Amino acid sequence: FLIPILVQIFLIDITFTTEVFGAALPLRLAFMLICDFFILYYYKEKILCAWQTLTIGATTKFKYKWWVFLLLPILGLLTDFVLGVLTIPIKFLIDWISG
Repeated sequence: FLIPILVQIFLIDITFTTEVFGAALPLRLAFMLICDFFILYYYKEKILCAWQTLTIGATTKFKYKWWVFLLLPILGLLTDFVLGVLTIPIKFLIDWISG
Protein backbone atom coordinates (compact mmCIF):
# COMPACT_ATOMS: atom_id res chain seq x y z
CA PHE A 1 0.00 0.00 0.00
CA LEU A 2 2.94 2.32 0.58
CA ILE A 3 4.57 1.92 -2.83
CA PRO A 4 2.05 4.16 -4.70
CA ILE A 5 2.57 6.82 -2.04
CA LEU A 6 6.34 6.57 -2.42
CA VAL A 7 6.02 6.83 -6.19
CA GLN A 8 3.88 9.95 -5.74
CA ILE A 9 6.52 11.47 -3.46
CA PHE A 10 9.17 10.53 -6.01
CA LEU A 11 7.26 12.29 -8.81
CA ILE A 12 6.83 15.39 -6.68
CA ASP A 13 10.54 15.31 -5.83
CA ILE A 14 11.45 15.07 -9.51
CA THR A 15 9.08 17.91 -10.38
CA PHE A 16 10.28 20.35 -7.74
CA THR A 17 13.89 19.24 -7.26
CA THR A 18 16.49 21.97 -7.44
CA GLU A 19 20.17 21.46 -8.15
CA VAL A 20 20.97 21.54 -4.44
CA PHE A 21 18.58 18.74 -3.52
CA GLY A 22 19.01 16.83 -6.78
CA ALA A 23 22.07 14.95 -5.54
CA ALA A 24 20.15 13.63 -2.53
CA LEU A 25 17.16 12.39 -4.56
CA PRO A 26 18.54 8.89 -5.29
CA LEU A 27 19.52 8.46 -1.65
CA ARG A 28 16.06 9.48 -0.44
CA LEU A 29 14.41 7.13 -2.92
CA ALA A 30 16.66 4.24 -1.92
CA PHE A 31 15.99 4.90 1.77
CA MET A 32 12.23 5.01 1.19
CA LEU A 33 12.33 1.68 -0.67
CA ILE A 34 14.48 0.05 2.01
CA CYS A 35 12.06 1.25 4.69
CA ASP A 36 9.18 -0.09 2.63
CA PHE A 37 10.77 -3.52 2.45
CA PHE A 38 11.36 -3.51 6.22
CA ILE A 39 7.69 -2.69 6.79
CA LEU A 40 6.63 -5.47 4.40
CA TYR A 41 8.95 -7.94 6.14
CA TYR A 42 7.61 -6.98 9.57
CA TYR A 43 4.01 -7.59 8.49
CA LYS A 44 4.73 -10.60 6.27
CA GLU A 45 2.26 -12.92 8.05
CA LYS A 46 -0.58 -10.43 7.75
CA ILE A 47 0.33 -9.70 4.13
CA LEU A 48 0.35 -13.42 3.28
CA CYS A 49 -3.01 -13.86 5.00
CA ALA A 50 -4.47 -10.90 3.09
CA TRP A 51 -3.00 -12.20 -0.18
CA GLN A 52 -4.54 -15.64 0.38
CA THR A 53 -7.88 -14.04 1.19
CA LEU A 54 -7.76 -11.97 -1.99
CA THR A 55 -6.73 -14.82 -4.25
CA ILE A 56 -8.96 -17.68 -3.03
CA GLY A 57 -12.08 -16.07 -4.42
CA ALA A 58 -13.49 -14.42 -1.34
CA THR A 59 -16.50 -12.36 -2.25
CA THR A 60 -16.62 -8.65 -1.63
CA LYS A 61 -19.12 -5.93 -2.23
CA PHE A 62 -17.46 -5.24 -5.57
CA LYS A 63 -17.26 -7.97 -8.20
CA TYR A 64 -14.07 -6.85 -9.95
CA LYS A 65 -11.26 -9.16 -10.98
CA TRP A 66 -8.11 -9.09 -8.86
CA TRP A 67 -6.03 -7.50 -11.62
CA VAL A 68 -8.28 -4.42 -11.62
CA PHE A 69 -7.10 -3.61 -8.10
CA LEU A 70 -3.49 -3.85 -9.29
CA LEU A 71 -4.23 -1.70 -12.32
CA LEU A 72 -5.79 1.21 -10.42
CA PRO A 73 -2.58 2.47 -8.72
CA ILE A 74 -0.75 2.20 -12.05
CA LEU A 75 -3.44 4.27 -13.76
CA GLY A 76 -3.23 6.85 -10.96
CA LEU A 77 0.54 7.02 -11.37
CA LEU A 78 0.25 7.44 -15.13
CA THR A 79 -2.34 10.18 -14.66
CA ASP A 80 -0.03 12.09 -12.32
CA PHE A 81 2.90 11.59 -14.68
CA VAL A 82 0.94 12.82 -17.70
CA LEU A 83 -0.30 15.86 -15.79
CA GLY A 84 3.26 16.57 -14.65
CA VAL A 85 4.55 16.38 -18.23
CA LEU A 86 1.71 18.57 -19.50
CA THR A 87 2.55 21.30 -16.97
CA ILE A 88 6.19 21.58 -18.08
CA PRO A 89 5.37 24.21 -20.77
CA ILE A 90 3.47 26.23 -18.16
CA LYS A 91 6.53 26.18 -15.89
CA PHE A 92 8.75 27.36 -18.72
CA LEU A 93 6.27 30.11 -19.54
CA ILE A 94 6.19 31.29 -15.93
CA ASP A 95 9.99 31.24 -15.76
CA TRP A 96 10.20 33.17 -19.03
CA ILE A 97 7.71 35.80 -17.87
CA SER A 98 9.28 36.23 -14.45
CA GLY A 99 12.72 36.62 -15.58
